[in-house]
Amino acid sequence: MDRVRTRALQEIALLREETGDRDGAERAARQAAEAGSTEALVELAYRREDAAGSDGGGADELYEEAAAEGDPHALRRLVRMREEIGDHEEADRLAQQAADAGDTEPRKLLDGLRAEREDFPG
Repeated sequence: MDRVRTRALQEIALLREETGDRDGAERAARQAAEAGSTEALVELAYRREDAAGSDGGGADELYEEAAAEGDPHALRRLVRMREEIGDHEEADRLAQQAADAGDTEPRKLLDGLRAEREDFPG
């Protein structure tokens, strides 16, 4: 699938999300991911996370899908989300998964979040 078509699927996903068609948005984003672009999954996840606040509004599932397709940004967001909700074991596992793939940024992020929490408890 060419770049123009994947970009069109991304736009469709975002338009459907804006109109409240979450299922349609996810279908279009998944089609784009199957064609090699996880941008729509990540953008949908980011928008849902932003709109829903701390519970993520289902963003984690979309980030997981994008991370499974190799998107490093999605994996970083998952690490942050897991750490912020207190799932430290899963945050560590995901950071290690990234490190095994050569991406040390999630580990640095995780270490930074934990250092902040120690500096400013509660």
